[in-house]
Formats: sequence, C-alpha cells, structure tokens
Amino acid sequence: MSSSVSLRKPNSKSSSNRRKPKSAGGLLGFDLLYQLTYLSAIAAAGIPRNQIFRLASKLPCSTAHYFEEIDRVAQTMNYQYAEACRIVGESVKSQEVKSLLLRLSSSLATGEPQAEFMNREAHVVAEGYSNLYDRQLEALKKWTDAFIALMISVALIIVVATVSTVIYDMGSTFVVGLVVSMLLISGLGSWIIYRTAPRELKTLSGPEGERSQALPRRMLLLLVPAAVTVGAVLFLIGMSLGWVMVWGGVFLVPIGITAWHLDNKVAKYDEDISTFLRALGATASAIGSTPTEALGRMDMRSLGSLAPAVKRLHTVLRAGIKPELCWRRFVAETGSEVISRSVRVFQDGINLGGEAEEVGSRASLLATKVTFLRARRRLVSATFGWLSLIMHTAIVFLLMFIIEIVSGFAEVVAASSVATQASGESMPITTMLSFNFGNLEFLRWLMVPVVAVLSMVNAVTPKLVDGSYSHKLFFYLGASMLAAGAGLVLAPKLAASIFNMAPASF
Repeated sequence: MSSSVSLRKPNSKSSSNRRKPKSAGGLLGFDLLYQLTYLSAIAAAGIPRNQIFRLASKLPCSTAHYFEEIDRVAQTMNYQYAEACRIVGESVKSQEVKSLLLRLSSSLATGEPQAEFMNREAHVVAEGYSNLYDRQLEALKKWTDAFIALMISVALIIVVATVSTVIYDMGSTFVVGLVVSMLLISGLGSWIIYRTAPRELKTLSGPEGERSQALPRRMLLLLVPAAVTVGAVLFLIGMSLGWVMVWGGVFLVPIGITAWHLDNKVAKYDEDISTFLRALGATASAIGSTPTEALGRMDMRSLGSLAPAVKRLHTVLRAGIKPELCWRRFVAETGSEVISRSVRVFQDGINLGGEAEEVGSRASLLATKVTFLRARRRLVSATFGWLSLIMHTAIVFLLMFIIEIVSGFAEVVAASSVATQASGESMPITTMLSFNFGNLEFLRWLMVPVVAVLSMVNAVTPKLVDGSYSHKLFFYLGASMLAAGAGLVLAPKLAASIFNMAPASF
C-alpha cells in the first residue's frame, strides 16, 4: 500500500536538542511509554533490526539515549544487537530501563518476532506507567490534604505571635522568628507537592508551540509589564498594598483565563486523537488506499473537537502540499505534545510500510492511556485548586482582621488609660492588666512579605497539582492577589466599623 506521508529525517540539530535522560521521578515513564509505542509501530512494518534501533535513537525524548548507545555499540564494536542490549542494560542505573533492555536482549537472542515483543512490551510499560501514576495520585491526594492543614497551621502561628506580643513583650526577634517559620512551612508544603505530583508534558514547547500559544504569550508580554507599571504608580502615589495587589490581580487573571481555555482545548484534542488515529488506520485498510484518501471517506462528525483541524488537514493534503508539512501544521494547530508524539508514531509506521489499521491501533496507545490518567488527576486538582483559593482568602482576611482588632483594642486601652489618669485614679488600667502593644506595628509591617509569600505559594501549588499549561499559573496568581488584596482592604474597614459601633463608655 502506498503512503501519503513521508518519514521525517532526523538532523544533527534535532539530535543535539534532544532531552537528556531524566530520573524515574521525572519524565522517564512518559518518555518510555512513547518509545515503546513507537517501536511497536515501526516493528510492525517488518523493517530490519538495525533500522529499528537507528530510528528509535532519533526520537526527541530522554529514553532515545539508551537506544543510541545500543546502536553505537553494535555498529562500532561489531556486536550483535542482543549482546549490545545486554551490555547497555547492565550499565543503566534506572531499574525500569535496565529490566526492559535485558528482556529485549533475551528476546532478540531467542529469535522472537520483533513486532510481537515490542507490542507486548508497549502494553506492559503502559500498565506500569498507569500503576505508577495512580500511586503518585494517591500520594498527591494525601499531601494536598496535608497542605491545607499546613496552611491553617501557618495562620495559627501568626495568631499566636499577635496574642503573645500583646500579653508580654517577647521582642522583635521572636516575632520575626515566628514569621520566618511560617514562610518556611508554607514553602515546604509546596515543595513536597512538587516532588509528589506526576510529571508529564501537555503542551508543545519551543517554536512548535508558538502557533497555538500565540494569544497567551502576547497577553503575557502586554499585561505583565502593565501590572508592574500600574502597581509601581499606585505605590508611589500612596495607595495601600491591598489596592496594589487588587489591580495586579486584575491584570494577571486574563492571562490565566486565556491559558485555561487553551489547556481545556488541548485536553479535548488529546481525548479525540486516539479515536481519530484508529479510525483513520481502519478506514485506510478497508479501502486499500492512503491516509489522504481515507480522510475523505471519514465522517468528520465523529471526530469531536478535532473535526475542524482534520478538515483543514485534508484540504491541504488534497492540494498536493508535502504531507510532512501538512501533518506538522496539524500538530502545531492543536498545540498538544501527546498529539505530536502520536502523529509521529502513525506517520513513521505508515511510511515504513506498516499495515494502516495495525499502526493506527498501536499509535493510539499513548494518547488513550494518558487521557485516562489525566481524567483521574483532574478529580484531585479541580477540587484542590478552588479549595486552596478559598482557604487563602480566609487566611489573609482573618490574619489582617485579628491584627486590626488587636490594634483597635490597643487604642481603646490607651484612651481608657488617659481617661483614668485624668480622673485622678491611682492605678491605670494598663498597669493593672500589663498589656504590651509595642510590637503590633512591627507585626503589621511584617504582614507585607507574609501576604506576598502566601499569594505566591497558593498560586504555585495548585498549578503543580494540576500539571497543566505553564501560563495557567497566572490565573492562580491573579486570583490569589485579588483575594489577598481584598482582604487587606476590607479587614481594616470591618475592624474599624466594629469599634465605631462600640459604646463610647467602653
């Protein structure tokens, strides 16, 4: 069967930009699933063994390094590929990769069909990746609950600092120590979430992602400088920190909303790409023609969110434009890393002579598995994101409200002391109760870095749990700044209104 797609040729530039190997805690599982999916598709085409390893070594992922080493050992030292797999596998530190390469060595030595072994290993790796992802999600659930408890503890630290300084003069060092402890605890919680959350790539990076991410990037270049400029002007004219943060949040939230919209579109594309590739391969096999002809026979209504992009793809393919450029544009329009990898598996498998239905089925494995896992992750991230925002709003408001209440109480006590001394009584109320309000103003000034750090931590942490498009951080950051700014503005007014309503004799 002839093919309408061409095998992309690796060059030295793409090889030099390949990601270096990462540990198992990074993208190794994600890359290994891609690597095995690719191997299973090209092995189904029945190409020679040396070509399989050479093509596998050119993939832009961390695991390609191992296959590049195998190919180098086999070519330069005149080893059989089975022996080269054993040599490289025994030197690998990652137990997952080591086990795979040793199994591959055994399979090659026994003469097992390459296509069957690669397909079986692809499903084994997919199951292992799914199990690892699920374990990380379970740990993430527990740590998100722990993070909420940590942030509540942080608020209690400030309350303790406020009450302690009123009861007894413990010095500024004690107050600063409590505040620093609070910042360290909140930062520690965010770092633990970062270490626990599953790692994956969702959107395209570099020049390939510029087409789909053009609007968020333009808004970033325009609104971030505008937010900094407006904030600086408001600060110079004497506006409070609360209003500065409110206006900063107003400028940042639109970037996050745009990024959120893009992230949702990419998620929908990822859900539909596996169905599209399977249907395209099955249609091409059924009519005995190329994927270009098969696209014209497909019902576009069954493709969901990908229908407009697939229609444009079919149009440019029928116009006679080079298929590689057409598929590359299709990937750039979606902006999805999973689609980029799945399409490459499909392209190379078809171009090398693989049976279209089999290649389409194998190419869809990566997208299918990743889509299911991300759906489980959204159950955790969606709840935590809104909960952390509500918690952040409540904490900032309560901290400022308590400090303002205590400050207002200090003014009432001072006024009562003056009135008592003026009436000629021998024992003023401040001597009898031994209140100390000297550090309250200092503590109030310390709330500036506290609120800033809390806003940053409560913006970064939901983004880490979500694992979504990077610019989505600006939504959480803008929302945190808006919530914190509103708390800084409203808390003093509410506290003042309470004391204004108090009886004058008090």
